[in-house]
Amino acid sequence: MSKEAFNTGLDALARGLKNWADSRSGKRAGRPVGFPRFKSRRRTTPSVRFTTGAIRVEPDRMHVVLPRLGRLKLHESARKLARRLDNGTARIMSATARAVRRAVWSSTGTATPP
Repeated sequence: MSKEAFNTGLDALARGLKNWADSRSGKRAGRPVGFPRFKSRRRTTPSVRFTTGAIRVEPDRMHVVLPRLGRLKLHESARKLARRLDNGTARIMSATARAVRRAVWSSTGTATPP
């Protein structure tokens, strides 16, 4: 089991509690936010966010490598992302993997330097 699974749950809890506290104190605009509820593993889509480790795009630009999950085939080419990574105009900050039906969906969060 990866430490990222625990970090994902704790991060979601921390964001939920912060939103709830900001809503109660009036810092958050909009409708009041309720106290965060427990999400059962059986009723939600299983997902995990990877923030550490080797997250990279393979040279063929049709596969991505995630820690603990290994090499995953992409549905579409990551040519634009790979080009920006090679030029140094983007950096992969995190990758989220979700299990949907019989497939694993992956999305990446990138940051561009100022």
